[in-house]
Amino acid sequence: METRTQIRIDLPRPPAEPEPASFPLLASLAPVLGAGAMFLLLQTPTVLVFALLGPVIALASLGDGRRVRRRRQRREAERWRVEIAEVATRVDRALDERRAQLRQAHPGPRGVAASPPHDPHRWRREAGAPVPVMLGTGSLPSGISVDGAVPATDPAVRRLGAADEAERLRSFAAVLEGPVVVDARDGLGFVGPLPIALALARAAVVQAMDAVAPDGAEVIAPDGPAWDWLRELPHPLHREPGSAVRIVGDGVEATIAVAVEPAALPRECRVVVRAALDRASVAGRSCAPAALSEPEALAAIETLARAAQHAGITRAGALPSHVDLAALPAGRGGLAAVFLAGEEPIELDLVRDGPHAVVGGTTGSGKSELLIGWVAAMAAGRSTDEVTFLLVDFKGGASFAALTGLAHVVGVMTDLDEAGARRAIESLRAELRRRERALAEQGARSIEEADGLARLVIVVDEFAAMLQELPDLHRLFVDLAARGRSLGVHLVLCTQRPAEAVRDALLANCGIRISLRVTDEPDAVAVTGSPEAASIPLDARGRCVVRVSGGTTRSAQAALASPEHLAAL
Repeated sequence: METRTQIRIDLPRPPAEPEPASFPLLASLAPVLGAGAMFLLLQTPTVLVFALLGPVIALASLGDGRRVRRRRQRREAERWRVEIAEVATRVDRALDERRAQLRQAHPGPRGVAASPPHDPHRWRREAGAPVPVMLGTGSLPSGISVDGAVPATDPAVRRLGAADEAERLRSFAAVLEGPVVVDARDGLGFVGPLPIALALARAAVVQAMDAVAPDGAEVIAPDGPAWDWLRELPHPLHREPGSAVRIVGDGVEATIAVAVEPAALPRECRVVVRAALDRASVAGRSCAPAALSEPEALAAIETLARAAQHAGITRAGALPSHVDLAALPAGRGGLAAVFLAGEEPIELDLVRDGPHAVVGGTTGSGKSELLIGWVAAMAAGRSTDEVTFLLVDFKGGASFAALTGLAHVVGVMTDLDEAGARRAIESLRAELRRRERALAEQGARSIEEADGLARLVIVVDEFAAMLQELPDLHRLFVDLAARGRSLGVHLVLCTQRPAEAVRDALLANCGIRISLRVTDEPDAVAVTGSPEAASIPLDARGRCVVRVSGGTTRSAQAALASPEHLAAL
């Protein structure tokens, strides 16, 4: 179903036969001619004995040539063995890489159940893309070719069996055992004994559901106990008479059916899989089938249901990508605010659920919009005698620009005005002392028993950057966190890396935890105790995970406050 990059591996140079040594004619004649010349010069018969050196030299030269030739043959054979072994190693490595790629791309039905619910790669299929289903494991073209000619007629090649060895290596590299994958959109029909066909069909349905997001398709399943395990499916599910599961949605239409005979399959099933106990065949290709028992299929579906919950998807569909704050109901009592939309609007109250809150989220996750919506929701319907806000922005001051006209805002502290920031800090310390005196004068233990004191909410965007610039503020904020409830001072601390910036002394008093998208699971766990915020899609701006006072986590979408809504506050 998929195309893979072709890998080419070259064979080494074939073994070559060394040239045979030539007859040493001149070396053999030289002693004979020399002996004749000496005899003519000296007229001494004994010098003719030197003529015998000619045949001796000829024999010695021939023997030495054969020795050198044999040595070259051994060296050539050793070179071939070493280089062909290196090629075999490269082939093994390439095959291992191919197998790993295939396993990662097509983990199979059991891989669906084994993958974590917050797997960020799940449901990333684009509309119109294939719906891959692994039918089993069989022989596949590897896409690896071993190139190079090894002439079988060469004497050295014949002697070493190099041609056969090269052919075996080509055959070994050309095929691997891997997943046999088809596109479910072609329609899958499983034919054979019903228990076996159902086991293979369950595996196919689970894989299709892992590829198609719950908000991208609905499932029409047959009535009857054989398909009751689909009840936990996060996708919209309808039951009707029949023997086929149909997946219908935007850019996908797939049918997965079972039957005893091919003639009983729906006509949409263009891929027919003949199922047996230990083998399955499709289009003439045999494979070890991927099958699931009903409990295994149910476990896989439960994994998908948890994944949908973590992604904020319910059977009714996905969380909205845009929520208007004006469309949400107003909060009641305390500092109740409704600025998050989940399955139902979520109300958070700093008085009841806090007294403080921590918000995590990386750049682009929608922190500023969430904070603006929260402040606007708390200010709605409340006067400045009930609540005021001190906004701290250490990102240049632009985050809270939309709130500067709000009457409830008593000040905006930024990193661009260091002197002003220090004055604001001193003013804050003075405000704490004023509140303490006011409670003491009225004999009140907390702000609930006192008159004339508005609650003060300090909202900090980029808390880590603030502490880096003004490290002495940490002690002040720890003190605020400890005494804020009684004094009517509440903190909303926002940062990109909560695991590093918000220490335990502060975090222990933050009953409201909100995590937008974060880059690492430890940062998500540091805020909500769950890693699910690390798997929020990049394009889901404002999507978040909420946890209040150690309760269960909930997925939500932050509402946006329009300029018109802010102007009306």
